[in-house]
Amino acid sequence: MRSICYDCARKHLAQALIISHELPHYAGDEKDDHLWVFVGHMAEAADQIQKEHPSVAEKIRDARLKVMDNLSEVYKLDINSIIQEISEISSQPDEL
Repeated sequence: MRSICYDCARKHLAQALIISHELPHYAGDEKDDHLWVFVGHMAEAADQIQKEHPSVAEKIRDARLKVMDNLSEVYKLDINSIIQEISEISSQPDEL
């Protein structure tokens, strides 16, 4: 399992957020299907946070799977709230 990187997790979520806004317009386009770009960024974000915050990784994974199962779920996502949650976690002092 990779080392945790809050910045990388937030970066991938931010990229997924941007792609999610474009996703409905490109879905099914054989040359530029944004779904798999979105899926990749969500998976990377979850991997970056999994080691120390599995519950946050699970939120990201659940969101990814919902969109993979039903594209209209993209309209229900609140990726910004997950980014904010990671920002709050990253600002907390390390526990001894």
